Amino acid sequence: MLYTTNGASINLNLNGGAITGASEVVALATYRSGAAGAVVMANVGDIVMGKLDTRNTSSSGAGSITIGSLAVPAVGTVRIADIDAYTHWSSGGGAGGNVAIFGTSDVLIQTAAGAMGSIDTHCLRAGYPDHARAGTVTIRHHGAFVAQDIIANGASGGNWTGGNDVTLQGDYGSGPAGACTVRQILTYTPGATYGGIAGNITITGYSSVMASNLWAYNNLTTPGNVTITNIAGDILVSGTIDTFRNGSPMGTVTLQTAAGSGGDITVTNLDLTRMSYISFAPDGAGYINGLLTGTNGAAASGLGNIGTALRARAGRQIRYWKKANPALAGQAYNLADESGTPGAGGRLRPWPSNGTVVYFR
Repeated sequence: MLYTTNGASINLNLNGGAITGASEVVALATYRSGAAGAVVMANVGDIVMGKLDTRNTSSSGAGSITIGSLAVPAVGTVRIADIDAYTHWSSGGGAGGNVAIFGTSDVLIQTAAGAMGSIDTHCLRAGYPDHARAGTVTIRHHGAFVAQDIIANGASGGNWTGGNDVTLQGDYGSGPAGACTVRQILTYTPGATYGGIAGNITITGYSSVMASNLWAYNNLTTPGNVTITNIAGDILVSGTIDTFRNGSPMGTVTLQTAAGSGGDITVTNLDLTRMSYISFAPDGAGYINGLLTGTNGAAASGLGNIGTALRARAGRQIRYWKKANPALAGQAYNLADESGTPGAGGRLRPWPSNGTVVYFR
């Protein structure tokens, strides 16, 4: 581990050079016992390294991390074992560090042996009048993205914390886009009474997306939205999607595969009461492989609140697992279109599949 002095920043202009040490050996940290500095890597080639650690362990903000830029992205693969840019406690306006990576190829948060790491920018606790938030996470590149978790939430330790935005773009620049694989993305704020804002989750431009939990809820104030669009293959969300707010408005969910891709959209355990609406726009078909909650007696009333809470592009089929949803009585239902016009969208139809189970390690 390479340390700076306490709180000092690291600025590396590599003039097109690379960092390609064994990932368990080459690592950088900008903290020791308190404040942390930033890490900036400019004009870089391939990066293969261990942890980047700019967390705050006392009462200041965490350091931000920037690799490449929109104008001059990192040329080659970026492989980092783990990224910590979170803050323990903010008493002076500090917050979680922002993480931004701009590249021309794959961005892999994992070791050389393939063990997935995480990006952590959460804000554990903040006191008035700081209104501190987690750091943003922005990945713009052209290739595959792999991470275990992206943690950009505001924790429940104070009324003034907030989550922040996570943006993943896999088709920035030129070259083949790759798959996006991430266990969970957390931008929620569970209990911030004042100033609490949850972040948005945006994923776009990949060849496929496989994720588990996507949580952008905020129990008391502003929730986030979940948007997965322009995907050239399948979208699979094997956990839960949550943009809840205890009141109105709640966050929205948009899932869309690119025209001509033939891509399917599959979700499990979909709870319509935890979002304003979810809009399916598959180029192929949509599947709900588990329990569909919040249909408000659809079988008895014809549509229930499916009429606006569950939407689908006109001409598309959304198939629900019949065995897991006896309240729907094996019937088919007309859905709202993407703009929310009841009955003008696709069809919700039963199917007998036992669903899909995906395990993350």
